[in-house]
Amino acid sequence: MEYLEDRGRIATNRVGIVGHSEGGLIGPLAAIQSEKIAYKIMLAGPGIPGIDILVAQGQLINRAAGAPEAVVEMNARVQRTLADIAKEENDLEKAGPRMRSAMREEIALLPQAFKGINSRVPN
Repeated sequence: MEYLEDRGRIATNRVGIVGHSEGGLIGPLAAIQSEKIAYKIMLAGPGIPGIDILVAQGQLINRAAGAPEAVVEMNARVQRTLADIAKEENDLEKAGPRMRSAMREEIALLPQAFKGINSRVPN
């Protein structure tokens, strides 16, 4: 909004925001950050929870990349577990260790052939 106000030829009292898909969810959050937003248009907002969308997208991407099904499913479990921890724990100092522990537990379940340099989770 500050940029538009500086332009001079913009009727800033008539500026709104448009959000499509995920932006249909984020648009209202952005709009409440400023009393200067005159209106919001939300197009095709998701009809399912965001975590379900992220997990499904991750599975499709992993499968398209040729990942073994064990890895696809592990990634889905990790995403859901991390999202659950994020919902439960507002304190980052507590959430971080819980998340890292959950990731280590999942990695430990993988067959040795899938473990490698990328399976190391920092403390």
